Amino acid sequence: MDDTIEDTDAIRSEHTDIQGAKAGDEPADSRKAESELACLGAQEAAEFIRRDSRSGELTRLEVFANEPFLFSEQEQAQAMDDLAHDEAYVDIVRTLDERNGTQYLHSTTFLTVAYAKHTIRARANDPAYLIVETVRENSEIYPKPTSLEFFEFEPFGLAFDDVLTYANAILADEACPDIKSVKVTNDMVYLYSDTFLSEGQAQAMAQWVEVDMHLDSNK
Repeated sequence: MDDTIEDTDAIRSEHTDIQGAKAGDEPADSRKAESELACLGAQEAAEFIRRDSRSGELTRLEVFANEPFLFSEQEQAQAMDDLAHDEAYVDIVRTLDERNGTQYLHSTTFLTVAYAKHTIRARANDPAYLIVETVRENSEIYPKPTSLEFFEFEPFGLAFDDVLTYANAILADEACPDIKSVKVTNDMVYLYSDTFLSEGQAQAMAQWVEVDMHLDSNK
């Protein structure tokens, strides 16, 4: 067990002793111990989340109810509140699974929100859903169209032929009427959502990324 966990146990022990002290003891000591315990809980959680993120992993809330933390509901709530409001933990954020509302914690120092969303969608094992939601998000936020090749890379890891098959199915699916495609002069296909991008915008952006940018750089 590392020093951080041992320190936590020591403060818990001190906290228990204070709680069991006589009524005449100084109440400030109890408040100080409670404050130290809450602070250490947030520190422990943040360090664990950062280690996970550094390894490319997302952290689920329920991990803190288990070893080595064993946070009570109150301790976990306090630690999460501290993470949300203390500037020392500004890099710790929550990203939701859009389908079931499960919350994942991660450090934006190591994993961006966009990458976390991609990872969560990839875990759903529904490539069509993954492609549609990613294309819509890219079209809305950046805004930009999305190359089919994009889904070959981590955290997606899809084979290009599979991406092409899913893309064709999506384009023919009446449930996804906003998803459209454009092809540029090197024959690369991009997808976009016409809710956020026009065909002309998507075509121009894709052409620039695939062809024109490289021509300009060679001048």
